[in-house]
Amino acid sequence: MVTKGTLLMLVCFSMVWLASAQRAVAQEETIVLTANDVTSHASEDAAYGAYYTLNVGLPTVPEGARLDHAVLEFYVDVASKTRDEYVNDTPILEVYALTSAFDGDLNPAEWDTNSTVTRPLLWGEEKHVVMDVTAIIRSFLDNPNRNHGLVIGSLTGMREGDFSVRTGRIPGGGVMRIHVYFEPDLSPRGRE
Repeated sequence: MVTKGTLLMLVCFSMVWLASAQRAVAQEETIVLTANDVTSHASEDAAYGAYYTLNVGLPTVPEGARLDHAVLEFYVDVASKTRDEYVNDTPILEVYALTSAFDGDLNPAEWDTNSTVTRPLLWGEEKHVVMDVTAIIRSFLDNPNRNHGLVIGSLTGMREGDFSVRTGRIPGGGVMRIHVYFEPDLSPRGRE
């Protein structure tokens, strides 16, 4: 037999649980990078080939939430370079956070190598690429003054690829986009 007190307690508990469950729903924000945000560069060092700098706006973190993960999405044409009769069918695409404002020169000393993102890509046209940039976006959110953008291309190592970012494939006139996912911050600090 259920008493009024027990019933009232169950109703209150259910209301608290529902309120918590509503806050526990993950949220997504998409940052669209347009042609104004993505700049193509041709390096004087032929070993690098083309590379891109990206200006990245920061997402708004919902109240009571924290970054779960972030992914960079775009389309690219991939070509392999021949070196001494060797062709790498899967050149490496790299993404680095810039540690200072881009001044027009490709300078590896200005790349944050602690949050490097790499991805091998099989040569071909219109490759759909998704790269996990969570560590980079997290560092930008932790300290917005660190956000000097990104550099992307075949930048280190054997530099065996040429990458050409495709335009017109991202809805809304975008060249690239970053999907940022948030989850409830259930840590003691997040509940304060």
